Amino acid sequence: MTRCVAVVPVKAFSRAKSRLASVLSESERDAFARACLNHVLATLEAHTGIAGVIVVSNDPDVLVTARARGHESLPDPSDATGLNDVVDAALAVAAEKGASSALVLMSDLPRLASGDLDALLRSDAELTLGPDHAGTGTNALLARPPDLMPTCFGDPQSFSLHRARAATRGCDARVVLTAGIAGDVDTPEDYVRLRGMP
Repeated sequence: MTRCVAVVPVKAFSRAKSRLASVLSESERDAFARACLNHVLATLEAHTGIAGVIVVSNDPDVLVTARARGHESLPDPSDATGLNDVVDAALAVAAEKGASSALVLMSDLPRLASGDLDALLRSDAELTLGPDHAGTGTNALLARPPDLMPTCFGDPQSFSLHRARAATRGCDARVVLTAGIAGDVDTPEDYVRLRGMP
C-alpha cells in the first residue's frame, strides 16, 4: 500500500515575504504568511492521499502551529546551509518512517486546491515536479521513494536543476502544471495578481 507523506518547509513568519514590503506592512506580511501556511496544511489534511505531514522550520512559532494542527514538527538541521539541506533532512525522516513517497510543497500557495494534489499524486513517475508560474522555481516535488535524490531547492533555477539531476540518475521525471501549484506569491506583482483573482 502506498503511503505519501507531505513535507512543508516554512520560513519564520516574522521574516517571510520581505519582497512584499511595498504592498504590505510587517504585521500584514506575518499574517499573510500564516494564512498561506494554514491554507496549505488544511488542503493537505483534507486529502485522503496524504498519510501525514512534516513541517520543517527554524521558527518555534511555525513549529507550534504545526503541532497544534496535529502534524510532526521538525527543526531545521543545525548544519543546514540552504533550503535543499532542510528539505533533504525532512525527506530522510519520511523515508525512515516508512513512507513510499513524499510530496514537498511550498507553504505560500494560497490558491492550492485538492485537485492540484490529485494531479500530482496521479503521476506514477519516480519524480514529479510542479514549477512556479515563471517556470524557474519548484513549488512541488513528489519523489518515489522520498530519498530518491538530493534536492535543489533554494536555487532560483531549481526546476531545471531538478530535471537535470533526475536525468543524470536515469529517473523518470514528469511535470504537472496547475494554477494552484504555480501560484506562489513572492513579489508585489504576484500579490496584486492574487488580489485581482475571483
